[in-house]
Amino acid sequence: MSSSTSADSVAAAIQAWLEQYPDARSKASYTSPSEVLDLLEKSPETTTVLDLRNDRTPSYLQHSIHIPATGIAGYDALGSTVIDQIKKENPDLKNIVVHCNSSKKRAAKVAGWIQDYIEENDVKDYNVTILEGGIAGWVQLDEPYQKLLIKSDEKN
Repeated sequence: MSSSTSADSVAAAIQAWLEQYPDARSKASYTSPSEVLDLLEKSPETTTVLDLRNDRTPSYLQHSIHIPATGIAGYDALGSTVIDQIKKENPDLKNIVVHCNSSKKRAAKVAGWIQDYIEENDVKDYNVTILEGGIAGWVQLDEPYQKLLIKSDEKN
């Protein structure tokens, strides 16, 4: 399969997922890369980045967990698919930073679901936000942002 066919297939799967599951009732806020950088540098033990892309190429952020959005079967599966995994990886969790490639559709939907989960379960100590510009925006930035990127062929 050619890379354009593969990219078309991924785009079709993402579009199908976006259409299959309803939007969240809540809207999560967007946070600038500089604010996310500050969180990751000052509070790495309580901050987890949720990477929703299907493929982590060409790089990903330190402190990130990879859960492709297309593998999340809607809000009803959020607890077992996302929240439990994040808590397992980071028991001291307070901040969840969500992103996809551009942080527009997948990130907005999943972050909204997480915000709904926080409100419905009265989880006062969690904060969810969306990385403004997504990973595509982050990789365009110079230092100190580059030091938090890991090439997808390197070990985390």
